[in-house]
Amino acid sequence: MTIHLLSSCRRVAEELARAGRVAVIHHWDADGLASAAITARLLKSKNVLFLVPKVGYYSLSAIDINAIKRFRP
Repeated sequence: MTIHLLSSCRRVAEELARAGRVAVIHHWDADGLASAAITARLLKSKNVLFLVPKVGYYSLSAIDINAIKRFRP
């Protein structure tokens, strides 16, 4: 399982390295903010849009889909 997880992480990192624009939707709690900060450091040279869903909501309607469409990741 560990090998599979590491290879998946490498594959995601490679795709992000090739991307021109990246939209990151992260949660508003402590681990969501921490993972967004790590992602920001990883993608510091990229054009990145960070979106936080409405606090307290967990459905797709909590995300600003129009902002993602305008950004065109």
